[in-house]
Amino acid sequence: MKTFKLLFLIVVFASLIVGCSKDELTPNNEDLLKSAQPISVTVPFEAHMLGTPILIDFENAECAQEGYPVHVMVEAEGTATHMGKVSVTFEFCAGGQDPNLEAPHMTVGANSCVLIAANGDELFLSTEGGAVVIGRTDEHPDYVIDYWKYPYTITGGTGNFDGAEGIIYSDDYDTDLDEHSVHNWYGEITLVKGKR
Repeated sequence: MKTFKLLFLIVVFASLIVGCSKDELTPNNEDLLKSAQPISVTVPFEAHMLGTPILIDFENAECAQEGYPVHVMVEAEGTATHMGKVSVTFEFCAGGQDPNLEAPHMTVGANSCVLIAANGDELFLSTEGGAVVIGRTDEHPDYVIDYWKYPYTITGGTGNFDGAEGIIYSDDYDTDLDEHSVHNWYGEITLVKGKR
């Protein structure tokens, strides 16, 4: 008899569980949508590229109107974290002087560029420019002839970089070894993850 009562209680309890509505056992659609909202994650970013000048125009009228007489274009390729192989084209005006800098230098105007991954995803960057300083720091190799260090602001992107934000600092230089420029970037990037 005790066994019969125990079996009866188990059957009643199981019936109660099975009798619950699906809405009580699973989250509703609104709860699922809330849990699928995108989140932002901030991670380190690093890029290393080698650039090749494709245009240096010392008497560019458009750049001269901005106070920088030299028009420069450089194509660079390399690798970047979160992107793999990348390419970028820098296009900017240069050649002015900053009265606040004592070291021999050439100023570079504000410009923007697009870092393109092998899969076509793009990362948009802009900078207010800065100065290319003639010479090298103690941290640079002996073959460095000039360098520039200034921030790039991440202003968005496409694909995995849609909505990206952050700041990347350049540590770039030219050498007396060849015509290539060396581009080393370090910083942090905030990426949007999840459904959009």
